[in-house]
Amino acid sequence: MAGLLLCGIALELVEPQIIGRVIESVQQGTSQRALINLAAAYFVVSMLRRALTVLAALGSERVAWNATNAVRADLTAHVLGELPDGANDAGIESYIRCLCFGAATVEHANVPDKRVTRRHMAW
Repeated sequence: MAGLLLCGIALELVEPQIIGRVIESVQQGTSQRALINLAAAYFVVSMLRRALTVLAALGSERVAWNATNAVRADLTAHVLGELPDGANDAGIESYIRCLCFGAATVEHANVPDKRVTRRHMAW
């Protein structure tokens, strides 16, 4: 990534140099072929700089998304890390309800009044 950025900066410094040579060549009366070569060089350098800028942006975006997803995964593992082994979807749902609301009514609970608390959860 740093290499892409450094190359992009170097190409930004080369572009004005090419334009300066074009101006000097016009003032000196250089042939049209030399001016076309300088114009082609400027075009190539400009396109390379833009390509490097896009690649650096894509790389930065990928790093940012990977870091964000890692934080999300870490947070999810932290929040759900208290689940007992063998928890199924229904048990997870009741567990989250219990965490969020203190107690929840769940159809599948093995408690007579169908109120689920942390000590009554059976997975």
